[in-house]
Amino acid sequence: MDKTALITQCLRLHALRADPLRALTCTVIYITGLWMTCFGVVMILKSTLGVDAWNGVMAGMTVLTPLSLGVWSVIVQGTFWLTAAIISHRPDFLCFIPILLKGIGFDLAVWVLDFVPTASDPVTMALYYATGYLTLALGTGFYITLNFSKMPIDGLMVAISERFGMRLSRARLCIEVSGFACLFACAGPFGIGTIIATFTFGNAVAASRTLAQRCLRPLLAGSREKTH
Repeated sequence: MDKTALITQCLRLHALRADPLRALTCTVIYITGLWMTCFGVVMILKSTLGVDAWNGVMAGMTVLTPLSLGVWSVIVQGTFWLTAAIISHRPDFLCFIPILLKGIGFDLAVWVLDFVPTASDPVTMALYYATGYLTLALGTGFYITLNFSKMPIDGLMVAISERFGMRLSRARLCIEVSGFACLFACAGPFGIGTIIATFTFGNAVAASRTLAQRCLRPLLAGSREKTH
């Protein structure tokens, strides 16, 4: 995390501490958004149509090892964090908060959705996939809009977008394409859903982020006012 981002985050945290209700609201939205992404991924996995590359890698590793989806999420995201820290020389230690929260969220989602049967017909597959996709996109858009610590993969998406002037969709595409080699290596779930997610999810996140900015404008505006 660079000095500007660190100062901005410190000011935002100071403002939130001065307004406990706003702080609580932001925290709830942040955790809800993160956990929505977990429930979205699990629903997509139950559709059997295939999930995006990196979530597919985690799902594939749960089959090959006794470790849970949540544990593999921590391992994979921790690897992203370490790689980014080595490349940028600016480790964001606050990233461990969403890494752990999402690890817990994945295992919670697997447990809560255990009663949902795996899709076995085209209509159910499409319904599960659409539900999971929308939940994943909305959750991602809302939690990154708060500008709290991001998951390393989402933080990388935003960083690439800002550093190289790319749209979020292209930045996400670069990340997803790099995961295909790992996905095939671990025999993770691959299907038409993987292709859809790879080439459209960036656009979905961009749209979700725009929606979140509109919905959270009073909350974000109040936070900015208190930082000045």
